[in-house]
Amino acid sequence: MSKMLLQLIPHLQIRLSHMYVVWKIKAGATRPIVPSFTAPTALASKWIHEQLLPYVISIPTICMDSLAYTRELDNLILPMPWKGLIVCLDVVALYPSIPMKDSLQATMQFLKENTPLPNEAQLMIIKIMEWVISNKYIEHENSIYHQVDGIVMGEALSVMVANIFMYKVVEEKILYKWRDFILHYKRYVDDINTFMDITTLQAQEFKNDLTAQSEFINFTMDCYANKSDFLDLQIRVMQEDWPVTRTRIDYRIYRKPGNTLAYLCADSYHATHTPYGIVIGELIRYLTKSSRREYYIQDAQMLYHAFKNRGYTHKMLIQGLGHIDWSKREFYRAKGLQPKIRHIPGGGAVFSTQIDPVMQMAIRGGFKLNLNWIRNTSTITADQEIQETLGHNLTSIFPTHGMVALKAAPKLKGLVKRK
Repeated sequence: MSKMLLQLIPHLQIRLSHMYVVWKIKAGATRPIVPSFTAPTALASKWIHEQLLPYVISIPTICMDSLAYTRELDNLILPMPWKGLIVCLDVVALYPSIPMKDSLQATMQFLKENTPLPNEAQLMIIKIMEWVISNKYIEHENSIYHQVDGIVMGEALSVMVANIFMYKVVEEKILYKWRDFILHYKRYVDDINTFMDITTLQAQEFKNDLTAQSEFINFTMDCYANKSDFLDLQIRVMQEDWPVTRTRIDYRIYRKPGNTLAYLCADSYHATHTPYGIVIGELIRYLTKSSRREYYIQDAQMLYHAFKNRGYTHKMLIQGLGHIDWSKREFYRAKGLQPKIRHIPGGGAVFSTQIDPVMQMAIRGGFKLNLNWIRNTSTITADQEIQETLGHNLTSIFPTHGMVALKAAPKLKGLVKRK
């Protein structure tokens, strides 16, 4: 299977996963990073990921992203007056804690109970998954290590398997048991945020029930009466008396205490449209994840000064603020909430990388990339927002000077003929 998949991308250079560490300043510890996109098992792992993805995103406890979560908060009706708790749970070291054998068993159960896949397809997925997790080799400081337990590090299937394990082994039975007390429950991999009509003592009992489902999974827990920080959201429960008496859920962007807003400098070596794109992107993020206009105005003022300190011009910032105003919030929210996963009939997916051999054959046959022609391509038919960002043609994306950045792009590197 691995050999067949590797033949689809003949230019891919295979090597063992190379581990390095980054510092976690606040915790005073390190985090191991194991990029595995060139590992011998990488493409087989990606294939499993694509087969499981359409079904994993249908798990009811899964939170896809913070913007989708804000939509659920908008629709969540809390009792009036609010006397419950927001229970925040965090799984301790989720990935290394899940045993390989248990992850296989959980995936087998999930495929059987939560997918329409035939038995032959389920067996193939499990066999390939077993091969991937049994052959994880890591290179570090001139030594080679074999991972013998825990979800394989750096592989595409890891997130899918972790979500399956948490749902089938830990959550499913307990959430049904506590269904009369849970008003809303969502988990983003190992972070859980749930609104519950319970006391602090009951919250501890709820945590104990979750922990008891697997000897390998442990939680930390914090309980709050009217606030929580989840993903990049600061969530608050407010009692509102006008225009109607109700319990309202407000949210805005959460910034960690150590966040210095050190955005990319305006004069950094990037395409000319990049600084303005960063400004627009951040303004849209704050706009779409602010439940109140005053929150957005406060944060927009903060962003103005943060970008100004990084060399962004007053003219550029005022232009961005004028373009991304509160009246366009629903437009950008609707745009951001569009489905991000393409529907594939029957589940699963195919490799989009199959285009690569075709491109390689074209290059071998004499195909050359005419950058001057591409730079002169007009943007007149594009949306107004794109025209304002890029200009009247594509020169800003493919600059006439500074080809180092262009040659560094993996997909373009093979197309740029060295002079």
